[in-house]
Amino acid sequence: MTMIQAVGKYVLLKPKQATPQPVAQPYSPQAMPGQTVAPPPPPGQTFPPPPPPQEQGVICPRCGYLNPPGARFCQNCGSPLPQQSGGGLSALRKKLGI
Repeated sequence: MTMIQAVGKYVLLKPKQATPQPVAQPYSPQAMPGQTVAPPPPPGQTFPPPPPPQEQGVICPRCGYLNPPGARFCQNCGSPLPQQSGGGLSALRKKLGI
């Protein structure tokens, strides 16, 4: 066996030794000058579910555009929007006959 073959056998067949990797510390926020940082929640603490989304307007049945609450006509295509019953100025007008 030649010297090159012996070196090649040693380098190629020798198992690579694992090098220990440093353990990363979990992120902890740092306070800016004049600010305080809230302590992290204890492990296993659960948070309440977010509140359900609130109605943000009227969706046009023709084009699907989201119009502001109380709109009578679509701001995108001009179609009349369905009026929501159960309250508001339109219900009062109907009640008074105006």
